[in-house]
Amino acid sequence: RLTAVMNEVIGGQFEVWVPHIKARGEIGMMARSIYRFKQITRAATERREQEEATLHDKHRQVVELVTEGLNALAHARLTLRFDAPLAPEYDSIRTDFNTATARLREVMLTLAGTVSELRDQASDMRVSASDLADRTTRQVEMIARTSDTVSGLTETLRQTSGSLRDA
Repeated sequence: RLTAVMNEVIGGQFEVWVPHIKARGEIGMMARSIYRFKQITRAATERREQEEATLHDKHRQVVELVTEGLNALAHARLTLRFDAPLAPEYDSIRTDFNTATARLREVMLTLAGTVSELRDQASDMRVSASDLADRTTRQVEMIARTSDTVSGLTETLRQTSGSLRDA
């Protein structure tokens, strides 16, 4: 009977009743040893299960953080920060994510500022180019009028010169 109980305990059946615990002699000692083994094994199994559940919970938190962080990055939300610390052995993931998004946010703000400056400078250059084109057009018109005037004067001089020769 004790051998059957021991086999059940080895198989993970901790609710099995251990007979002969109060017996005297070697059978009683063996029954008490099996009972103690059953209690120690049950405690160790429960402790292991608790540790596995704790580890699973830590891993779940890390996976949720990474999933939420990547989702935010995929949607260009660079303001997401994780403030609730993770387990010490995984907290560097949280701090590294926060640092990376903060740095990426700074780079994007700098880039946006640079683009804005370039847009302003391009607008200034467009205004300057338009002003230069207007002034050039006016100067071309003035040169054309001056040329027409000089041509008219040349023709008048030629006529006057011809009249003077005739005279």
